[in-house]
Amino acid sequence: VNYVNLSLTLFRKLTRFIDGEESYPVLKDIFVAGIAHPAAFRNEIYAQVMKQATFNSSKEGTLRAWEVLAAYCGVFPPTDVFLPYLGSFLLEAAAIPTEVGAFARYAYDKLKLLAYRVRQKENRQYPPSMLEFEANKERRQMRVWFTLPSGSDAAVQIDPVSTAADVFTPLTTKAVRLNDPSEFAIYEVYPASNLERSLAPNDFIADILSKAEKYGLEVKLFLKKKMWLDPAFLSEDPSENRLEVFQLHTYILSERLPIRESHVAGIAAAKVIIDGAHQTLATNPSSMYGSCPFGRVTGRATIILCLS
Repeated sequence: VNYVNLSLTLFRKLTRFIDGEESYPVLKDIFVAGIAHPAAFRNEIYAQVMKQATFNSSKEGTLRAWEVLAAYCGVFPPTDVFLPYLGSFLLEAAAIPTEVGAFARYAYDKLKLLAYRVRQKENRQYPPSMLEFEANKERRQMRVWFTLPSGSDAAVQIDPVSTAADVFTPLTTKAVRLNDPSEFAIYEVYPASNLERSLAPNDFIADILSKAEKYGLEVKLFLKKKMWLDPAFLSEDPSENRLEVFQLHTYILSERLPIRESHVAGIAAAKVIIDGAHQTLATNPSSMYGSCPFGRVTGRATIILCLS
C-alpha cells in the first residue's frame, strides 16, 4: 500500500466534508481505512483532523472537524504512543466554554470506552451508520429498538462500542425481569431474506446496524428465547414461561413452526389467559403513564431503557 497517496486521498475527502462540499458518505472511506490499516496509519488520520480542528479559519469548518474527530474516537484508536497526546489534546479543548469544548468532552468520553474495548482485543469492523453519524453530530447516544418476546419494543441508549452483552443485561433484568436469562439471546433478524443469527456477547450493536446499511438490508433486533435448547427443561420462572408462550404464538402465526391443532388450541388458550391478565392495559393504555419504572410507555407499547 502506498500510504503517502492514500493519506492524500483521504485528506481531500476530509477537507471536502469540513468545507461543507459533501456530507457523511464522503467520510466512509476514511473510516474503512482506519479500521483496515495498521494503527500507525491511524495516527496520520487523527493528526489530519486535529490540525483542521485547531487551525481552521471557519467556525463552521472547525465544528465539522471536531464532529469528525469525535466520530473517530468511537470507531478506531491511534497507537498506544499517540493515545496520550490525543487524550491531552481533548482534555485541553474540553475546558473551552463553547461548542468546541462540548465536542471535546464528548470525544474524550468515547475514546475512554474505545480504549477499554481495544485492551480487551475487541475492535469495530464497520464504519458508522447514518444513525451513528447523526447521534455523533448531536453529541448523544444512539437509541436502538429491540423487540421483546411479548411483541413490545424496548429502546436502549447505546454508545458506538456497546456490545450485545451490554444491552442484554438491562433487557433481561429490567424489560422482562427474568430470573435466569441463560436461555435467551439477542438476534439480528433480516425479514426480507428470513435469516437470523444470535449475537455473540462481544458483537458491537453499532456494527450490526452499519452492516445492514452497507448491504441495503432491513435489520431488526430481537430478544428471544433459544427455543428447545433443553427440551426437558421447564422453567419455574413465570415471566420466562409467559414470554415463551408469546414467542410460540408468533412462530405459529408466521408459519415458522409446524404444530398439531390440539397444541395450537392449548397455546392459544394460554395466550388468552395472559392477555386477560393485562386487559386493563389493553382498554386503557394511559393507565401505565407515570407508573412504569423504565420510562413513559408510548403508543408503540415500548419501554425506554438507558444503559448506564
